[in-house]
Amino acid sequence: MFVKKDLRKIPDILTDPNDSREKMLLARRGPEFDGGIRILFKSYDASAFQNLQVLSLYDNMLQNIQGIGFLSYSPIIELNIGRNHLKSLPDELGQLSTLNVVWAEDNELSSFPLCLLGLTNLRRLRLSGNRIDTLPDDINRLNKLQDFALDNNKLGGLPQSIGELTLLESLVLRQNELPALPDTIGNLSNLKLLHLSSNAITAVPVSLSNLQGLEYLYINSNQLVLFPSELCILPILKSGNLSNNKIASIPTDVLQKWGPLDALSGLLKGTGSIKILLFGNPCLISPSEPEVLNAKDGRVAMMT
Repeated sequence: MFVKKDLRKIPDILTDPNDSREKMLLARRGPEFDGGIRILFKSYDASAFQNLQVLSLYDNMLQNIQGIGFLSYSPIIELNIGRNHLKSLPDELGQLSTLNVVWAEDNELSSFPLCLLGLTNLRRLRLSGNRIDTLPDDINRLNKLQDFALDNNKLGGLPQSIGELTLLESLVLRQNELPALPDTIGNLSNLKLLHLSSNAITAVPVSLSNLQGLEYLYINSNQLVLFPSELCILPILKSGNLSNNKIASIPTDVLQKWGPLDALSGLLKGTGSIKILLFGNPCLISPSEPEVLNAKDGRVAMMT
């Protein structure tokens, strides 16, 4: 990740009369934050942050962000606390009601921080690379979310209320432990990207066909046995990756719409600009021809 660096020390930034402090990019300053983030607020009044809109505390070895509530009277819209050692987030974070964007990736969160449910203006929430195993039933309180990333966690299921986040355009759930999706996933009428690769999903709900705005579906490296015919009903689908599942055959209606399966490319032929990829499924492997793994790109190929 490219991080723009401000070479001044924190006290110099906070006392500079020529600095409006609309953005404070304080990434990778671990030694300065040895005592936590209270160094930002110690001996300074709220006027130092009266213009603050963006605060980055990325990669500072922080173990907590106690004191963040000091910014509740600032017009802050974006907070980046990614790549730290945060095991939880304090309740006072929920006081920053103007936040639109929170980045809390690559921390040590073992549960969804309930304080985030108070941030009802959130448009983007990224919690990738943590240890979160469940989402709260009232996740629907974040009903302005457009981008929700929870990849590389330990989610074992999704609440039905996920379907009430109807403004979502991107939902990234890659590398979790999901065995299934709730039927309400079909209510996400604005969804353009649904990323579900590397889970344990055995089938998709029929309601998936309701996602009329879906352009990209990644459900590779799961446990699908049947090809989801619901994909044929999606009018603007551009790409569907179903590689490395357990799909043994392609339904007739799919073949009629998208043509036969090409063993060389792993694509359904006749899809035009639409790419439906099926590498690593039994439907591409002849019983008499053992499969081998291409070391370069991880695709399953035929032994010749």
